[in-house]
Amino acid sequence: MKWVFVISAILLLSPRHAAAQLCRNSTDTVYGLTAVASASPAIAMGQIVGINLNNAGVVAIGSPSASANSANAIGFSQVNGRFYYFNQVGSGTIEFISYDPLTGTKHILSNPPLLPTNQRLRAGTVNKDGTGYYMIYPAASTAQGYPKTGPALYFYNIPLNTWTLITQDFKNSSGTNIANIITLNSGDMAFDGSDNLWLLCSNTSNHALYKIDAPLPTTAVASVLADTIIAQRANPVAGVSFTGICFNYPGDMYLTTGSGAGAGNNKLYKLATISSPFSLVGTVPNSYGDDLTSCVFPVGVLSINWLNYQVSVCGKQVKHRWSVKNDPGKEYNYSIQFSVDARNWNYLPAEWLPMDQQQSADQFTAISGFPEAEWVYFRIRAINVDGKETISPIRKLSHSAPAGPVALFPNPATSTFFIRQDGINGEGFFRLTTISGNTVLEGILHHSGTEIDISRLPPGIYLVTAIDPNGHSSIPAKLVKSP
Repeated sequence: MKWVFVISAILLLSPRHAAAQLCRNSTDTVYGLTAVASASPAIAMGQIVGINLNNAGVVAIGSPSASANSANAIGFSQVNGRFYYFNQVGSGTIEFISYDPLTGTKHILSNPPLLPTNQRLRAGTVNKDGTGYYMIYPAASTAQGYPKTGPALYFYNIPLNTWTLITQDFKNSSGTNIANIITLNSGDMAFDGSDNLWLLCSNTSNHALYKIDAPLPTTAVASVLADTIIAQRANPVAGVSFTGICFNYPGDMYLTTGSGAGAGNNKLYKLATISSPFSLVGTVPNSYGDDLTSCVFPVGVLSINWLNYQVSVCGKQVKHRWSVKNDPGKEYNYSIQFSVDARNWNYLPAEWLPMDQQQSADQFTAISGFPEAEWVYFRIRAINVDGKETISPIRKLSHSAPAGPVALFPNPATSTFFIRQDGINGEGFFRLTTISGNTVLEGILHHSGTEIDISRLPPGIYLVTAIDPNGHSSIPAKLVKSP
């Protein structure tokens, strides 16, 4: 079952108001960084833009930071809500900055040691916890003062404003240095929800994908191991490099090609699984995809994707509902696990709703017991016939935590309405059902509220239920959909 979020409205807002929408639609929106200026539409280099993953629509976020040159290597910290990137690296003095889109404020930070001027950077991102930034400088050499010639992995400590040169050796499982990080010297990188670093290397002909498993080092090491996820293969369009990658909430990878006037420039692609072909989403304005980042860190990327996982209290039992993507043949077996400390996990017997009673092919429902503890943590384990395992996001329940009331406005509504639940911290879920109980919409409920698109629903009366981060359901609120 798909979630529906309003994204078209953001395209009509002023930059100030658009900034306030930041990270509201983590399924549908990611963020680009312009490396060059454009006259149509008018945009400065170093400008952050929101990109709609459904149709490649765009909107400026905040105001351009001054004196940009070849801006690149952007990441987002969910701790302080700032973007981190190199604002100037193409010529002149290096300028590494953080940028607060809500205030339009640029903060100039310390620069990496040994990094020379007039050198472009291609790949950089912030880790899952929002406390550190990693980047790779591919052209490091002994002539520039480095210990050896080879790509240099740096770590930036965000709270301390300090840099560390981690290593210049990237080795595969055979202990061989990965040459592609130099020869495919474009690309980008992004962290997933397990804090693994995904690195896409590209040139105008080919690309390859690698993964550096967590935990990434924060001090100097001799080398790091990078698993080959996709061996070198041809780009979708010859003559154009990939310049940005990121993940959305369900764990799909999105990729952009660099600026220019060619047929393959400024394209936005989607990659759902490792074996999937690239799916073209659309074309963005020139330079809008010169780099990418997002504000979510999904678990289980490029595999079975957990569209959602909800737990709710049902008397002395727990109802588990989850939806997945990329398991069309039902190749995975699912089991429920619980923990009282979020570290040690045990299996929990459950009663499964028969498949012919599910409302959609990618939805699952089960009822389990509710172990006695102040807090109980739950997750779903999926494993296929080859033994490949993926774990859902973790949810927690309390036996006694109350659910706050739900507010809907406007009500009646014609095309969109806003839902807010009092007293929640973190992300919950909403569910929109018919009077007869059929689910027509569901998705994430943010602590600040969520705007829901109901324009495609027929007029009538619907029930809206909120499930808070503790798994407790609100009393259903009545929503009237007007013609």
